[in-house]
Formats: sequence, C-alpha cells, structure tokens
Amino acid sequence: MTDLRLMLQFAAVAEELSFTRAARRLNVAQPWLSARIRLLEEEVGDTLLERTSRRVALTAAGERLLAAVRPLAAAVESFEADLRAIKKNNASTVRVGLRATGSRDLMQVKLMDRFEAANPSVRLIVEAGFTNALIDRLQRGKLDFVFAAVDGADLALESKPFSFDRPGLLMRRSDPLAECAAVPLDRLRGRQVAVLSYPLGAEIDNFLKLLATSGAKLERHRELHETLLAEQRQEPLLIFRALPEATDPRDAADVLWRPLLAAPRLTINILRARSPRHSPAREGFWRLAGEFNAARKEP
Repeated sequence: MTDLRLMLQFAAVAEELSFTRAARRLNVAQPWLSARIRLLEEEVGDTLLERTSRRVALTAAGERLLAAVRPLAAAVESFEADLRAIKKNNASTVRVGLRATGSRDLMQVKLMDRFEAANPSVRLIVEAGFTNALIDRLQRGKLDFVFAAVDGADLALESKPFSFDRPGLLMRRSDPLAECAAVPLDRLRGRQVAVLSYPLGAEIDNFLKLLATSGAKLERHRELHETLLAEQRQEPLLIFRALPEATDPRDAADVLWRPLLAAPRLTINILRARSPRHSPAREGFWRLAGEFNAARKEP
C-alpha cells in the first residue's frame, strides 16, 4: 500500500512546481524531499516530474497522479483544519453540568465566578438538568464536569467532594409543618412525601429509607415539580429536596422549604471523566474546585 504521506509530499511538489518551495511548505529538507519523490517514481515505474536546473514540470503520468491525489490532499487539509478547531475549542471551553438546585449553591457560584475572573479567555458553559441525564452527557464527552450527590467510583468516573446538601422538604405555606424551623422526622408519620423513582446514590437512598422507617409514605415520581404541591389531596403532599448548605434562598410566594431536623448531610461531588490528559483550562477548573473543597473544612 502506498504511503499516504508520500502522496501528500508529491502533491506539494506538483502544486508548487518547486522542490525548494515545497520543502519550505512541508517544513522538511529539500534533499530529503527529492529522495522521497524518486522513491515514489520507482514505485510507480514512471517519471512524474521533469527536472532541469531552471524549472520543474509535470509529465503526463505526473498530471494523472496529481488529479488522483488532489481530492485526498484536500480531505487531509480539511481534516487538519477541523482538528485544529476542535483542539482550540477544547482548550478554551469548560462545560459544567449542574443539578436543578445547583444555581442556588453559593459555593458553586463562587467557584465559577473566580474561575472566569482568572481565565477571561476561557468560555464557561453551564448546563442544568437532572442528575442521571448530566452523568450520561459527562460519560459521552458532552460535559467536562458535573456536580452531583453520587460517588464517581461507582460510575468509573473521577470524583472528589466539593460541598454539602442539607435534606429538607418543599411544602405549601399553609402546611402545618411550615411553622417548624426544622422538621422533626417523627412529624412525618403518615405523611405522603414525593421522592424520585430512580436511585441517586448511596447517601440519598439510605436517607430515604430512614424517612420510610420514620413513618413517611414515600411516593415515587420520575420528576419532582413544585406543581405537585397544587394537587388536591386529603392531606397536603410534601416533596423531598436537598438544598446546598450555602444556599441562595428563593422561596416562592406559596411554596417554602424547611430542613429536616438532625438529618445527615449529603456530599456533593465534582465529577469528571478519567483521562490521562485534560486541557489546561479544565485541569485549572478541577484544581480550583479542590481549593474550594468544603469537605476539607469540616468542623
């Protein structure tokens, strides 16, 4: 099989009609390039270039070969241009996935603010969504980082603790539990609590078992929208939701959040794909997240 590089080197000489210019274009030595073209002529069994002390010209065989090689050379040039664009984009972009409550996590907001201030040429793209969907996009290379209450080791991802969430409940302001600054677990006996139907991680799953043990009736949903609270029921519904310890409180007019008393904290990890090499910008984001790591500042 003919060496692809040899074909591209011939195309450069044929287009330039000068070994000197072609060698400069390819960033190689002229004598080495001349030897390579002679090697190709031996392989073809015909003269491809007429050489004189004053000029280089294509023979009929050279013309035919150039016509065949030109599409290949154009395809390689296009590929290299695309590759450079991808490398440039990877070097200047950091894509972060946040849970629906992530925008309320002041630790995450502060991290991204500081990263952008220190890296003005890097584009920081933030995508919000459900944890499972974000993890899937991270594993498929569509995101660089995800903040979630899951252990990366379980998913063959690299992870480290970043911050903590505090378990709590969303409720209507008219709910009897709204009077509690923090809701005791024994007040949940017999109450319907909406939780997600799919596993989210060992810490959360274990805590949901604790809720059930306390007498709460867990009602599983694929998605947890606050509109569930508007449903007419004999007894008002509660929605399980963990919020960041360092949070930006934004209770709606008729909905509020109350923490659960004596509930264990949930670890929020920053996750990324395992790779021997990350771009400097992405490595910088990972390193800065380590400096913010709330787990290192536990009392």
